[in-house]
Amino acid sequence: HEGSRHIANADFHAQGQTALGNLPTTAGLGARAYGWDDDDHGDGGAVGLGGFARVNIPTVPGLSFGGSLHYAPSILSFGDSDDMTEVELRGSYRVIRNAEVFAGYRYLNTDLDGRGSRDIDLDDGLMAGIKVFF
Repeated sequence: HEGSRHIANADFHAQGQTALGNLPTTAGLGARAYGWDDDDHGDGGAVGLGGFARVNIPTVPGLSFGGSLHYAPSILSFGDSDDMTEVELRGSYRVIRNAEVFAGYRYLNTDLDGRGSRDIDLDDGLMAGIKVFF
């Protein structure tokens, strides 16, 4: 949330376990659905295709680092969005079995439909929060 801007997303990924070197890794491919509303720029949304990877650090149980990349071309964008790109990097610590705290960086950009080549950064900066698993 930034000023008069609201952003929501939901993930739909197939995921599996693998290893990156000797580090246990979870990777996934799929889609991330976005919706946004901004008093100055309109509203829109998209379904971004992409994936994520999360590397667990075995020497510190509960600690992990990961990132994701999703892109939605114009055919998967609606409202005032013509396309959308998101990059996210984060560090997480699993506090209990079904909850973790995280901090990281998120970049979310969209081109505005019908307004030339103008694009806006919906989110570009540091983030922190709690993730709950059901």
